[in-house]
Amino acid sequence: MNHMLREGGVKKAIYALPGGRNGDHRGLKVALHNGGKVLPSAAQQDGQVDPANRQWVTDYVRKFIPGVVPEPYSEATCLFTNTPTEDFVLERVEGITIVSACSGHGAKFGPLIGLLAAGVATQNGAVPDEFRVPR
Repeated sequence: MNHMLREGGVKKAIYALPGGRNGDHRGLKVALHNGGKVLPSAAQQDGQVDPANRQWVTDYVRKFIPGVVPEPYSEATCLFTNTPTEDFVLERVEGITIVSACSGHGAKFGPLIGLLAAGVATQNGAVPDEFRVPR
């Protein structure tokens, strides 16, 4: 489930996926996409969940996901990269295929990225212009 919400003029992207290893493979992982701190280095990741972010997600679940208990039974932070535009990079340049779906962000789109990357690598497919390396 993906949901885009406007709150106070600010666009927020929320996603819910089946619970993974951090949630003992049960329930839902519900998070605010890019809802955490921007870090200059992965070495500065402290793994602490921001209480305000936790409250926002809990309130969101209570309001928009009926039947799901809104209180977290497990929580974890996520560290991932993305381009400034949040677009992926998929292109073939001088015989080299470049694929940068970025880390956690790209994992959500794994099958699509694989399909597009295969088309680029074999020169049998095209990708949207926004995924090409700016020149």
